[in-house]
Amino acid sequence: MFESSLKYRAATAPDRPVMETEKGNVTFAQLDAAVHRFTRVLLEAGIVAGQTVLVSDSRPFVHWALLFALDLIGCVSVSEDAHHRASKVVTFDLVISEHAADFGSIMVINTNQDWLDAALAAAPWTNKSRRTAPDDNVRIVLTSGTTGLPQQILFTRGMIDAQIANLCVDILRPSARMMSTMGIDSLGGYLVSHAVWNTGGSVLYGSSPVETMLALEPDFMLMAPIQLQYLLARLPADAARRDHLRIAVGGSAMPRRLLKAVNERLTNDVAIGYGSTEAGYITGGAAALSFSQPGASGYVLPGSDLEIVDSEGLELPAGEIGTVRVRSLGSASGYLVDKAEASGALFKDGWFYPGDLGSLRADGLFVLEGREGDVLNLGGVKLSAWTIEESVLENTSVVEAAAFTLPGELGLPALYVAAVLAEGRVPQQVAESLAQSVSAPFKLVALPSIPRNPMGKVLRQELRVAVGKQLGLLDN
Repeated sequence: MFESSLKYRAATAPDRPVMETEKGNVTFAQLDAAVHRFTRVLLEAGIVAGQTVLVSDSRPFVHWALLFALDLIGCVSVSEDAHHRASKVVTFDLVISEHAADFGSIMVINTNQDWLDAALAAAPWTNKSRRTAPDDNVRIVLTSGTTGLPQQILFTRGMIDAQIANLCVDILRPSARMMSTMGIDSLGGYLVSHAVWNTGGSVLYGSSPVETMLALEPDFMLMAPIQLQYLLARLPADAARRDHLRIAVGGSAMPRRLLKAVNERLTNDVAIGYGSTEAGYITGGAAALSFSQPGASGYVLPGSDLEIVDSEGLELPAGEIGTVRVRSLGSASGYLVDKAEASGALFKDGWFYPGDLGSLRADGLFVLEGREGDVLNLGGVKLSAWTIEESVLENTSVVEAAAFTLPGELGLPALYVAAVLAEGRVPQQVAESLAQSVSAPFKLVALPSIPRNPMGKVLRQELRVAVGKQLGLLDN
């Protein structure tokens, strides 16, 4: 079980780093000691098993020690994110925050420096650990699902253990030194950190991805494609290649141009995966597969299933494009509080339907074709937004791209492409240079940024409404 890895490593490799920063390291023994001290302090403050506790603390060491302590007590934890979504949608019994906060009648434990100093000086909790079970509720994670609204998923200990096991199949190396741009609040940031510690590795934290990479030299990084693009844009021109580095990419498809740039400037060891918060990591493989097969997203991992089905739920033959459905030993069966009533449509007969289109080749390679909602209907002609964006991004004048439709002449939808252009590029000239590579007439809209969710996926409807209002094509 995932919580036992810290105890094991603290006993067998006490001086090995569990977290590394530019200011210094924390060892497995130090984290384990802090966990037991925090456990005593939290119990004395009145926290009891079964409570749901919101943790809001930007200090990784403190945040993780609190999460481990809450698990020892038997609480369900949820971590606040940078957008403060959790405190708005999750029903919790208590708040632990590094800043003074008012939550009305809900008790708040303020983990300021005075609290931290006292907690680290407290006597450790030495009672025998309570008996744990796979069906223990331990963690709430937020996801937008396919509704665009924050949804809550309640994870049991068994679900988390199953998803960690999948990560250790092929993605992680033993004793990896991992830098993640995904926060503790996200399932990816939470799970991969546990998986790294399970193998005896350490998690690296810093002020920014580029500075952390240059100063601490990780050998493993977990990023969404858009985060990887931002890292490359900020990487010094004279930065050396890092052939020892493995980069795992997830959250959305990997553009070939971005992969080429990563291979040229950083490393050839890039892994691609497909999954969701609801079902965990489903596929994995080498990102280089996308050079010969655009959209290639790896092979189905042990303990997971992926099928391509038609509108009736019948499995399609190899190579045919259809609806993706997935399941794993760590899959959720529905949302905790389903205000959008999405569970019935997305969770069926043990499968989760993430809203993606894809195909399975005869050799088992999964090819992601885009989102079901990203099929653009131009008056009867249907085009994949992802395919259009991939074509646009082959042009070096374009940094980011997103395709969508707006009302055109005679009421028919017209194709638009929002693009973040490289410095000094003229929109009209870029549009003319793209005319031959895009499969339909389109209008280019230059923007300073494109709205995305925390995993880097384009918020297409939000983009469409904003541009439509800006151009006077949609009502305010």
